[in-house]
Amino acid sequence: MNADVDLNNNQGGRGWGRYALLGAWLLAFALVDALLWFRVHWAAGLAFALAAPLALPFLLPRRAMRLLIVLYLIWAVAWLSGTYLQGLLAENAGVIAARNRVLAWLLGSYEMQVVCAAVAGLLFGLVTVGAPLVLLAWTAAEGVLALNELPDVSRGEALRLVLMALLNLGPPWLVIDEGQEKYTKPVGLLKKLGGPGLVVVQEGNAAIFQKGGRITKVVGPGTAWIAFLERTRCVVDLRPQWESRTLENVRTRDHIPLTVRLGVGFRIEPKDATDRREGPHDPTSDPVLGRVYQAYESTVRKAAFNPSGDWRLTAVGMVENALRDVVATYDFDQLFRHEPGQPGSGGFDPEERTIREIEKRVLDIVKKTAAEQFGVSVTTVDVSEVRVPDEVQERLLEWWGVRWHRVTEIVRAEAEKEALQLKGQGQAAALEAVEQKRHEAVAATIKALEGLVAGIAWRDAALAQRLASVIERLIGRMVTEDVLALRMLEALEKLSEGKGEVTVFLGGEGMPFLSPPEGQGREPQ
Repeated sequence: MNADVDLNNNQGGRGWGRYALLGAWLLAFALVDALLWFRVHWAAGLAFALAAPLALPFLLPRRAMRLLIVLYLIWAVAWLSGTYLQGLLAENAGVIAARNRVLAWLLGSYEMQVVCAAVAGLLFGLVTVGAPLVLLAWTAAEGVLALNELPDVSRGEALRLVLMALLNLGPPWLVIDEGQEKYTKPVGLLKKLGGPGLVVVQEGNAAIFQKGGRITKVVGPGTAWIAFLERTRCVVDLRPQWESRTLENVRTRDHIPLTVRLGVGFRIEPKDATDRREGPHDPTSDPVLGRVYQAYESTVRKAAFNPSGDWRLTAVGMVENALRDVVATYDFDQLFRHEPGQPGSGGFDPEERTIREIEKRVLDIVKKTAAEQFGVSVTTVDVSEVRVPDEVQERLLEWWGVRWHRVTEIVRAEAEKEALQLKGQGQAAALEAVEQKRHEAVAATIKALEGLVAGIAWRDAALAQRLASVIERLIGRMVTEDVLALRMLEALEKLSEGKGEVTVFLGGEGMPFLSPPEGQGREPQ
C-alpha cells in the first residue's frame, strides 16, 4: 500500500511540474505574440499565434491529444475569422457608426474593434468546429442506446459519455467481467493505484473495494465511482460454476486405493435459496446484488472472506473431503461388480447404484455447511469415473483367482464325497462318478476364468495378458492338487477289497483315509 501511495505521489509531482511549465509557456506566448503584433506586424503576430500552439502536445499528457486537436481547430478558425472581421470593421467603422449609435459606441476605438472581432471569431470557431462534433456524438449516442439495453442511461448522459470518449476526457475506468478485472484505461492505472475512477461491473459479477485496509463497499452489476486510492480487493462471480478434479488414493474400507474423477457444481448462494434456508437473516437490511443472478450482499461478503481466501477452492475442497470419508465406509466389492462370466465387464465395472448413493450422501453432507458458513451453494456432485490403479489391478486379479479356485475346490470335494458315500456300487461305477464330477468342476472353473479374460481384453490388452499369466499359475496349482484325487482312488481300492462298510476321512495330516471293516486291523500309513 505504501508503495502505491509513493507511486501516486510521484505521478502527482510530475503532473504539477507539467502544469507549471504550461503556465510559463502561456505567459511567454502572450508576451511574444503581443510584441510581434504591435511592434513588428500584425501578420507576424497571427502566424506566431497559429504556429506556437503546436508545441502543446509536448507539454500535456498524450491522452489529451484529441482535445488539443479540437481546441487548436477552434483557435485557428477564431484567429483567422476574427482577424478578417477586425479588418472589415477598421475599414468600415465610420459607415457603421453613422447608421447605429450602439455600434458606434462599440466600434468607436481600435481596442473595442479587436475585442468584438475576437469574440465573434471565437463564436464562429465554436459553431464551425463544435457543431459537427456534437452532431457526430449525438448520432453515436443514439446508436449506442439502440444497440445496447441501457435502461438507466438517458440520452443526455449517453451524449456526454460519447463526447468524453471522442475527446478522451473521461476519467480512468475499469471493467469487471467473468469474475475478474478484464481491462482498464489507462492500462493498469486503477488496478495498481486505485481511484479516483469509474468501475463498470457486468451482470453476474460483484466487486468488493477497500481503502487503507478497510472495506469500503460491495458493488453489484452497474457502474460505481471509486474514491482516491480506493481499489478492488476481490471479484466474485455470481454465475454457476463447475470444477473437475481427479482424486488419487481414495481408499475403501478394506484399504484398496482408487482413482476418482469428480465434478462439482456450485455458485454463490442465490437470493431465493437464502430466503428458503432456515437461520437468522434480515432481508430488509441486506441489499440484493444483481438482476439475473441475485444474491445478498452479506452472502458475497461471507464467500469473499472465508479462511482459505478463495471460495471456489473452499467449495471443491469440502466435496473432496466428504467424498473420501464416504468412500471409506464401503468395501471394494460394494463399489464394483464382479461378473467374470459376462463379456465386457472385466470385473472392474463400478456399481452404478452405489455410485449414485455416494453422490447423494456427499451432497447431503456439504450442502448445508457450505451455505451457512461460506455462502456457497453446492448444487451437483458427479462421480464420473472410478478406476483401480494399474499397480493394484494384478493383485486384485490374483485375489479373485484364488477366490474362484477355492469355490471350485469346494465343489470338487462335495462331488467326491457324494461319490465315496455310495453304497453297494462297484469300483468302476464309483471311479467313474468321481472322475465325472471332478471334470465338471474343473471345466466350470476354466470357463469362468476364460470369461474374465474375455471381459478385460476388449478394454486393456496388457491387463488381460497379466490375468492370463495368473490363470496359468492357478491351473498349475489345480494339477498339483490332484494328489488328493489319487489318494481318494487308493481309498476306493481299499473299499473294493474290504467287507462291510468302510468310512472314508478327508481330514488333516496323520489321520487315516480308511477305517477297515470290523475284525480287521488297521494298516500302517
